[in-house]
Amino acid sequence: MSKKTINIFSSCDGNYIRHIPTLLMSIHDNMSPYHIRFFFLHTNIDKEELNPIYKFCQTIGIDFSDIRMSSEKIEKYRKLRELTVFTSDRPFSLEGMFICLPNIDLPSDVDRALYLDAGDIILSGDISEFYFSDFNGNLINASKGFGDNWQYTAENLYDVKSFSEISSEYFNSGSVLFNVNLMRSLNIDFDYYYSFLKTIRYYTPEYTSIYMPGRSFVVTDDQGLLSSAFVGNIQFYDPKGLGATITPYNFRPYLLELHKDENPQIKNLTLNSVDPRIIHYIGNKPWTPADKRKSLLKISQESLALWDKYEKMAEQLMGGQK
Repeated sequence: MSKKTINIFSSCDGNYIRHIPTLLMSIHDNMSPYHIRFFFLHTNIDKEELNPIYKFCQTIGIDFSDIRMSSEKIEKYRKLRELTVFTSDRPFSLEGMFICLPNIDLPSDVDRALYLDAGDIILSGDISEFYFSDFNGNLINASKGFGDNWQYTAENLYDVKSFSEISSEYFNSGSVLFNVNLMRSLNIDFDYYYSFLKTIRYYTPEYTSIYMPGRSFVVTDDQGLLSSAFVGNIQFYDPKGLGATITPYNFRPYLLELHKDENPQIKNLTLNSVDPRIIHYIGNKPWTPADKRKSLLKISQESLALWDKYEKMAEQLMGGQK
């Protein structure tokens, strides 16, 4: 009997390509019963850098495809980024925008696809329940972000305060499951985003990010763009009612760090007790130095140690390639 297929995609520039094998190793370790198709979107990563990853994926049984963006698409994404960000002193990675159009960028036989950030995401358990979940007519299945209100609609976009909350804290796109078939049927394309952003600029010409005082944005990069462009068509996947803090499919130990003084029980949590499936290293990145790690919660230290484990496993396998 053939394995069921799971489509995963990611993107990054040359600075983060070194983290892709760690992500792939975690996928292999947790999803071996499935046929994994991994699509890597980029602008100009050399074949010399990609060839070892191809060989590595052959070793661990993952179907790896790199998709180099055409010059035409690169210009369209640049235009999209320019419309997204008000300030030019903190430009977002162009590759970070490649999350937006899996219906255009991925092969035509991809019906749904899970986006995972490069450099701060690993799998820590079986994600099949999330991946094969019912969209119920929505464009996106995602985990809750930082806020409290999950019932926003498109009408809320034209209120400055509500728009600020939607684009800053609605969900965090470290992991996003896309209904690619529905995106195709609705003809979601660059013009859809352009039109949306121009409308938002008109009705909400400027606001200050609630997380970055003094910086003015239209939306806060990829996650803010998706949150606001698809508001009303986003399903928050939380079947066990765990909420934003310990959601299994976008688990962020940093959120526990923020609340550890309010709730002493947080200090007793471990990876085994929480059982996350996707760990998102927002706040405390994998390259957090050893001296700082000692001051973190046990579950944060365990999460960083798990990254280290997969990184080392990947390095050992790639080092053994001929």
